[in-house]
Amino acid sequence: MKAILFCLFILVMGTTFASASLITFTDQATFDSQAGGTQLVNFDVDSNNNALSLNTPIDQQYISQGVDFNPFDNSTPKVGTFTPQSAPNVMLTGTVGAGDGGFEAVFSNPTNAVAVGFGGLQDIGQTTFEAFGDNNNSLGSFVVFSLAGGASNGFVFFGVISDENISRIEVSTDPADFVWFDDFQFGNTVLDASVPEPSSGILLLGTMIAFMLRFRFLKKE
Repeated sequence: MKAILFCLFILVMGTTFASASLITFTDQATFDSQAGGTQLVNFDVDSNNNALSLNTPIDQQYISQGVDFNPFDNSTPKVGTFTPQSAPNVMLTGTVGAGDGGFEAVFSNPTNAVAVGFGGLQDIGQTTFEAFGDNNNSLGSFVVFSLAGGASNGFVFFGVISDENISRIEVSTDPADFVWFDDFQFGNTVLDASVPEPSSGILLLGTMIAFMLRFRFLKKE
């Protein structure tokens, strides 16, 4: 019986307190396939299809789509034209050629899939991407170059899909690395979680207990 109780403790701990699953993507086609339809922010026009002019602060232009961009890491996101992924605009968070800065994106609708193109990313310092849940808990923080590599004059893709809601993300660029952004994507999809559902745990527990009780009964016979 002590063995049964021990198995019960291990199983409950494993299913009840399992952490969230968050998968990273560095290939856009794979991300798009898993994420399904996503909202696209290309920083060329606002949600009403009005063109954005150079140096316009990027703030609530996309609030009707469900995302609000905020200053972060001592910088203000703004419209730039430096080597776009989808012409004509990009989002800049630092001074051209100097790096530094970052941005925060806050989601007002259910969101668990987020991705963005990083332009000019190099192996200089640490440019990071961090996602947060509904309780302001970190779902994961990543050094983008370590996963996606770099492209001094081009773009690399980085995205995440979580089995929990993503309330916001923070992207911080290193002062030594001038990075720009384009084609920001976000949406809501279903992630194939690797953590077993509680019902699966209960079924497994029942099977274990039945087997162990049967084994004890046979020994007494």
